[in-house]
Amino acid sequence: MVISSIGDLAQSLSMRRHNADLRSDFQRLTKEIATGQHHDLTEAVQGGFRPLAGLETSLTRLSGYEQASRQAVLLTDGLQSVLEQVNARSSEMAPRLLSSANSGNAELLAASSQAAEVEFESVVSALNTQVAGRTLLAGQAIDTTPLAPAEDILSAAKTAVTGLTTASDISTALDAWLATGGPFETDHYNGAVTPASSLTVGEGVTLEEPLTAIDDQIKATLRGFIMATIVSENSNTLPASERAALAASSAETLIEASTGLIQHQGRVGVNQALLDERLTEIGAERHAVEMARSAITAIDPYEAATELQNVESSLELLYTMTARLSRLNLSDFLR
Repeated sequence: MVISSIGDLAQSLSMRRHNADLRSDFQRLTKEIATGQHHDLTEAVQGGFRPLAGLETSLTRLSGYEQASRQAVLLTDGLQSVLEQVNARSSEMAPRLLSSANSGNAELLAASSQAAEVEFESVVSALNTQVAGRTLLAGQAIDTTPLAPAEDILSAAKTAVTGLTTASDISTALDAWLATGGPFETDHYNGAVTPASSLTVGEGVTLEEPLTAIDDQIKATLRGFIMATIVSENSNTLPASERAALAASSAETLIEASTGLIQHQGRVGVNQALLDERLTEIGAERHAVEMARSAITAIDPYEAATELQNVESSLELLYTMTARLSRLNLSDFLR
């Protein structure tokens, strides 16, 4: 009878190696169960990384589109807020000016004129709004405040109409001052004439915003407020009837400009809806890609738990055997 055996040293080395393998499997399985992902992706995909790489590329692309879309949301929401503020102040100021003009009361005209100057400063401040570190109405000059301070604009506008004594002449002079390429644009608009660059928010989907602070409707709004402030500025030289006519003209200008501002608000609202829809699409597409990636990289939790339980049982058995062998002596062996 032939008896095969291994020496003590060989047996010890074999048990150590087996112990190391079991501990390595235990650590791998514990990590995989905790993360839900394969520890060794090369083995999981059997070297075929192309599908996984394609999915990762898609996720990177979607992340870029999502970031651009969220930035666009901030900008369009900010612009919508600016237009709402400007239009609200115009809508509130126009009836007041019209009422004071119809009353013929000098004190009411002066009060509404002074109120218009305060509102004008608020309008200019709104038009100079910054969102996420960039201005909204300076065209491509996104790091530039589009309009000069309100007091500088008013001072220059009042200088342009100095000496004029009729509402008609003042209106004509302001038209020339605010005209394209005129003193207002060259001296008091600091932005770019070219609209801001479009934002790509999807494959073939871009968002453009052409509005600047020298848009015709915005300039008309500024013109209405400037005319109103001149009512009290020239109270000593303008006849009462001309002051009333100027206040009425400023009110009509604000009302007409308000219609244009509402159209701008509607267009911006369309962009807001587009962005909401785009973010929903990106979220759905991201979920689909992540599911596809998970199918490649994720483990089977039940299978992993079963394997871990088997490894734990093997480790316990190995430690039991090791403990018994360590207590083995000659008398125990001869029993």
